[in-house]
Amino acid sequence: MLQTSNYSLVLLQFLLLTSDLFGNSFSELRTAAVLQQVLVTLQGAALPFSSIILCLMFFNTIVFQAGLGSLLFHKFKGAILLTVEYFAPSMSLRIWVMNLLLENSDLFVWPDGLQTLCLRD
Repeated sequence: MLQTSNYSLVLLQFLLLTSDLFGNSFSELRTAAVLQQVLVTLQGAALPFSSIILCLMFFNTIVFQAGLGSLLFHKFKGAILLTVEYFAPSMSLRIWVMNLLLENSDLFVWPDGLQTLCLRD
């Protein structure tokens, strides 16, 4: 039988990842430094919660509870690796930008290192 509690975790994870997408899209707008620091902090907090929800969804399956966790992890290896590959650079970028914002809170922060990450000419 379908239960709505299983899909509420998926919806919560979708909302967290959507907020991360919008945070990445609009993070470089010229706003108040305090507001930008709060948005970077909230966006950085959304990623670990999204990873925790992914783990909880794995742990709530019948396959994992039956002791076949290795089969489950083998089947969803791509999703787990994609999560880790997105999580590590994204969190390091947020920490870097937050440190730059704390040092130069009144300036528009866009150093040469961030320009190399951008795909512009």
